[in-house]
Amino acid sequence: MRGGGGGVVEPKPHWASDMAVFRLTDRSWCSYADWIENGPAARFIDHPETRGDHLMMKARAMIAREIANELWSN
Repeated sequence: MRGGGGGVVEPKPHWASDMAVFRLTDRSWCSYADWIENGPAARFIDHPETRGDHLMMKARAMIAREIANELWSN
């Protein structure tokens, strides 16, 4: 959440230069760099397939799998 607008960062390594942010409620995205600089005023582009809530479900499933495989244990 930035400046009243919610977005989901695409799950990628933190160093990826092509990270994207997807809006939670519609099918649009922007570059992570644009999101960091401009927040909800970033230039979002329509995306026909992906919504932020879909990425949240994907990330949750990925984390649940990693926990089940004990990749998050101390």
